[in-house]
Amino acid sequence: MLRCTKWVFLVPFLWTAVFPPSLLHADEFRLLPSIAEKFEYNDNIFIVPSSAPSNQKLHDYISTTSGGLQLLSNTERMTLDVSARVDQLIYRDSTKLDSTDQFYKASLSYSVSPTLSLSVRGEFDRDSRPDRELFTSGIVLNALRREVSSEGFTGNYALTDKTLASLSYDHGNYWYRSLSAYDMTYDAASLAFVRDLTDLVSNAKGRLNVGYTRYNFTGLEVDNYEATTGFEYALHEKWTFLLDGGARYTESHFQALKIVGVLGPFIFVSKENMTSTGTAPIGTVKLSYKGETTTAELAANRDIMPAYGSLGTVERTAITFTVNRKLTYELSGSLSGGYFTNKSKGGQFAATPLDYETWYATPSLRYEFNRNMYLEGSYTFIKLVNNTAATTGDRNQVMLRFFMQHAIME
Repeated sequence: MLRCTKWVFLVPFLWTAVFPPSLLHADEFRLLPSIAEKFEYNDNIFIVPSSAPSNQKLHDYISTTSGGLQLLSNTERMTLDVSARVDQLIYRDSTKLDSTDQFYKASLSYSVSPTLSLSVRGEFDRDSRPDRELFTSGIVLNALRREVSSEGFTGNYALTDKTLASLSYDHGNYWYRSLSAYDMTYDAASLAFVRDLTDLVSNAKGRLNVGYTRYNFTGLEVDNYEATTGFEYALHEKWTFLLDGGARYTESHFQALKIVGVLGPFIFVSKENMTSTGTAPIGTVKLSYKGETTTAELAANRDIMPAYGSLGTVERTAITFTVNRKLTYELSGSLSGGYFTNKSKGGQFAATPLDYETWYATPSLRYEFNRNMYLEGSYTFIKLVNNTAATTGDRNQVMLRFFMQHAIME
């Protein structure tokens, strides 16, 4: 009895520690637990080439049970968003691929004054799905256990009533629990300016950005410098057009084996420090539409990006689109797709030559019972071309997912 009483007295202190009064009396405060169940069929999990033996083309039924919790708090000057989710993946036949994935994310923004605002962010993921990077990079990974951590900050300062300056820094780590993949660390910094050009062109903003990123791998270091300029223009009330263009300069440092002598059957080699440099145009183009029942976006981007799991970086071109339409009050449909190229010459920005092309298309439907519960289904087709190995593979995936959340504090 005394032990129970002691824990009862501790409850208010624990509650205050987790939810301080400043959060509980916020303008908006929500604690949202959620659950989801996803069932899918995948006929080529690793998207192996069509020419490979049929026993290498792994297909399976996969169920994913998810549990999440999100904390949202808004005041006049502060916004806090913290979330956590755990996914339990179960394969019907390939049970060795079963996994428990975890995702944690937090962000905090604070307005110091009318001209200065600061924000910090952090994220940690532990995942294993082969397609975890597919829809953002076009790269397919093995079902390796991977851990990703990232943290960063951004400061926004209004230089004048029409000019905004932003300074950002991010640091991240990628760890793979396998000798067949390469760990990576990156540091990225950027300085951006946005200028209201209403005096010259109505609904237009000028943009300028300079950035630096360093990627560190075992035995390879890549430094990337870039600068872009452009504009953003609001066409009427529904259309927005954004264009950024510029150039990048990339320098990589690595060690290569050099033959220094031959004596009979023996070959003598030594390690030599090598440097490779290159320049190329980069840019981003985006067209967005936002109507009462329809939203759409078409985007194209070209830049130096990491080749996840491989030793090095690639020059990536990405063209993506998405269209969402409200069919009825409860029912909506969407269509999304993309095309990616990932290229790098061996000894340039990657240890070995890389040349991939990826296409995907996903039509889907969602039925919302209310704002906290929905059922969605989708079909996805993916085609992957490895130009280096002259192979092609494709994948079909059918998915059905049920999601439900309920605010226990609001």
